[in-house]
Amino acid sequence: MKKLISFLILLFVVLSSIAQDSVGTKPDSKSVLLHKAKNKSIAGWTLLGGGAAFTIAGAAVTADAIGGALDHNDYNRKTNTGAVLAVIGIATMVTSIPFLVKAHRLKKKAMVLTMTNNRVAIPQNGLLSFHSYPVLKLSMTIGNR
Repeated sequence: MKKLISFLILLFVVLSSIAQDSVGTKPDSKSVLLHKAKNKSIAGWTLLGGGAAFTIAGAAVTADAIGGALDHNDYNRKTNTGAVLAVIGIATMVTSIPFLVKAHRLKKKAMVLTMTNNRVAIPQNGLLSFHSYPVLKLSMTIGNR
């Protein structure tokens, strides 16, 4: 009986922990998508710049070791350090690619057709009257905004 009760409690805990409430979930809004794209873009460019800096530093350490090594042990240590820095830099630059691709896809996803009501001023009898018309609007962001 103890095994049956513990099994039922375990089954209840497992089933309730993996349940996901799908009511109330809505697609991301334009501002949320653009914010995510901005964050991904910043992360991607930061990784790319940091990777380039590591690669250049590794190349500089290796060039210094090749150019002015008097001690054989010092030469091996510096070339190994330079190679490790260069490999870490290249790996970091490769890591930045998915961030930049995802940022581009999020920006494209944010460019959507939206249905809005615009107020338009129409001259009638010498006066301007404002009327609301339904408008199908294509929103695109140009530049960093």
